Formats: sequence, structure tokens, C-alpha cells
Amino acid sequence: MRRNVAKALGGIHDTQAVDPLIIALEDPDIKVRINAVEALGEIRDTRAIQPLIILLKDSNWSLQKQAAVALGKLQWQPPNTSLRIDYAIAKRDSAAMVNEGTVAVVPLISALEHSESLVRSVVASALGSIGDRRAVAPLMIALDDKSQIVRENAAEALGKLGDARAVEPLILALQDSEKDLSKSTANKDLRKNAAEALGKLGDPRAVEPLIHALPDSDQALRKRAAEALAKIGDIRAAEPLISAIKDTTAIKDAYEAFESRLSIAIALAHLKGSNVAASLADLYESGAFVPDHRISTGVASKLRELKRVFRYTLGEYGSEINPQILLQITLLKDYNVKIFSEYEFESNSTWKEEISLGGLRRVAQEELSRRRTASAE
Repeated sequence: MRRNVAKALGGIHDTQAVDPLIIALEDPDIKVRINAVEALGEIRDTRAIQPLIILLKDSNWSLQKQAAVALGKLQWQPPNTSLRIDYAIAKRDSAAMVNEGTVAVVPLISALEHSESLVRSVVASALGSIGDRRAVAPLMIALDDKSQIVRENAAEALGKLGDARAVEPLILALQDSEKDLSKSTANKDLRKNAAEALGKLGDPRAVEPLIHALPDSDQALRKRAAEALAKIGDIRAAEPLISAIKDTTAIKDAYEAFESRLSIAIALAHLKGSNVAASLADLYESGAFVPDHRISTGVASKLRELKRVFRYTLGEYGSEINPQILLQITLLKDYNVKIFSEYEFESNSTWKEEISLGGLRRVAQEELSRRRTASAE
């Protein structure tokens, strides 16, 4: 009965109901309290502002959120930093938290222990964006949070903070497949975020764990691990990346497997060294980057990116590459790869565009010409 009365009083918009509704905010029944908050928001009488502000820090997360909504309807603006932070937490407003800057770090760290997982996840993201390293240790603890989204956001935040203390916990998160949740999508997302974070940290301790992630059947994890290895730039990753490109068993879907090969090859091309250029030339010649099916513009953009970074590798290390390999590049089969726009790909329409290996040939020919000129002199 009390629940229905509180809800009905909001519907009639009578200011005489404000005082009884404020009293109802202390009712032992949480549903009565929530209905009273919603009613006060509908009536929009300023007498409700102070009692609603108090509820921003209530232990019940639903009550916190409804109090924030009601205050918004009353067009209330927090007058100081402390209340702005409380208001942002109650609203789950990550952007507002970040806007407060480093002054928000301590209360946000406390909010990582909030009872509601959505609040903890938003707070973890905000701490990463603020960039204050006081958050590193609490976020490392959050990697073991019972909520999947909190763990994922904590991993991402630690990558942004760039503190080497997070390397070992992130490696454990990357290896999370051995835990009870190993077959869930949630666990895979945590591992992907951990791989990306380790790439941002650039610590060589992560090289071997990232290499172990390359044969994974999850295309996105393979891609993130490869990209992380490219950022770290350790030449130990070259052979495992080449093996991952050649692996035809990890991903069953042919289209996903081809896209995965391209992503890993792009990462390989970012590693420095003439051996990398030679390996890429061999892979091109073997037809590893020639699809046996029609492809979308998304995949075509990766083909272009691969050719761009390969051209850079040739330009950077051309003088170190065996002339026979350079000659092999100039003789590569000129595969014309036909592609669709996304819409045309879905509708099985006509071919839209072509891309070729002409740029790679041109760079190799220029290097061979430079050598001939240098020899003649």
C-alpha cells in the first residue's frame, strides 16, 4: 500500500505531498523509498533537493541512481567538487568523472568497491582516462573483480596508465583461459584487453606470453596479441608471427582466417630487420595474402595497410636485403584482388575496386637500380 501511495503522489504533482514524501525517504521498504524519490522528481519542488543530495551516497545503488535522476529533473547543479563527483558516480557518468581530473582520483578509488558492478566498471574506465598512477594498485586488484566488465575495463585502464607494475597482473589476465570462465566470451574479452594493454606498456616480459596467445582460435585475440608484439618490437616475435600467418588450422572460417593472416602480417611488417622483409616477400610469393573468395572493404583496407608497411620495410632495409630477394619481389605475381563495399558485399553485387602489388615492385626496382648505379661508380 505505501509503495502505491508514494507512486500516486508523484502522479498528481501536488506540492502538499512533498513533506510526506521526504519522510518516506526513510521508509524501511526500499521500494517505497525509490517510489518517493521518483515522485519528488516529478513534483519538482526545491524542498526535495537537500534530502535527495544525501541519497547520492546511499548504500543502495538503485536509490543513488534515482536520486541523481530526480535532482536532474529539479535542474540542480552541484556547487562543489565533492558533490560533482558524488553526482557523477550516482549517474554512472564517466565523462563527468574524468572532467574533475586528479582531484577525483581518491573518491573514485573508493568507488571501485561500490556494490554495483556497473558503477565499478565506469569508475575503472574513468581512472584510466584521468591517468593518475595512484589508481594502478587498485586497478590491479580490480583485475580479479567478480564482474567481467570490471575486469575488462581495469585491464584497459592499466594499459592507459603505462605503469610497469601492471605487467605481471596483466600477463596473468592474458593467461586467464585456465580459470573457470575459460570458455566464456567474457573471459576472451578480458584476454583481448590484457593483450592490448601489454602492447601499450611495451615491456619485454610480455613477449613470451603474447607469443603463446598467437595460436588461439579467437581471431580478435590473435590480432591484439600480434599488434602488441609489434608495439613492443622484440625480434623474438618474428618467427612466431610467421608461423601464425602460415597456420591454417587455428581458425576454421576461411574469411576470418584470411583477415587474421593480414592482421598478423601487418604486425610482422612493423618489426625491424631485413629478415622480416625477406619473410614477407616469401609469403607474398606463396600467395598467402591472396584470398580465394570475395572480400569486403574492411579486409581490403588491411591489404593496403600491409602493402604500405611492407613498402616502408623495403625502403628502410632494402640495402640489407639479398639482391635475389629484391629481384623476387619485382617478379611477384601481380594479384588483382577484387573487393566490394560493405553493402555490395552483402548484396552480392558487382566488383567495385582493384588493388595490386605494383608499389612493392616499384620500391624493390628502385633499390636494385640504386645498387647498380653505386656499383658502376
